[in-house]
Amino acid sequence: MAAPAAATYVTEAEAIINVTIYTTSTTPGVQGSPVAWPSGIVWTTFEGGDPSAATTKLHPGNMIGAVEQPGPIERSGVTVTTPYTTALSALVKAGTYGNCINNGMQAGFKPCDAHGNPNGSSIGRSGLFKGLVFPKWDPTSGKTAMLGFVMGCDT
Repeated sequence: MAAPAAATYVTEAEAIINVTIYTTSTTPGVQGSPVAWPSGIVWTTFEGGDPSAATTKLHPGNMIGAVEQPGPIERSGVTVTTPYTTALSALVKAGTYGNCINNGMQAGFKPCDAHGNPNGSSIGRSGLFKGLVFPKWDPTSGKTAMLGFVMGCDT
């Protein structure tokens, strides 16, 4: 019997992140078209989309310890971020993204090796675009300003 393949560990810096936000459709029940991103956009972080169960405690006859009872499975929201650029700033000011709140959104990532080559399965989430998270403006930090996009996930 052959030995199992050695595990390949991935660092947080090794992933390709993809994001799609949709415009409002003029036809009820039909998803709008994808919003165009400025050229050269780089998605920096993907956080959330984790499944968890909402459980309750049952106290049988109030005589013994509590017993966990399963509940519905839900996913946490996803927040993706990108550096705040002058091109993004113009689109935010024009309402390009704000007008898409409550429309469809998809976000996902694919692990990569140290050279940026995909080496794992894509993991994606879909749901509703809930809103923007504006950069924290701190003149003393020297950090890159980041713009966040928040999605409420389907389960």
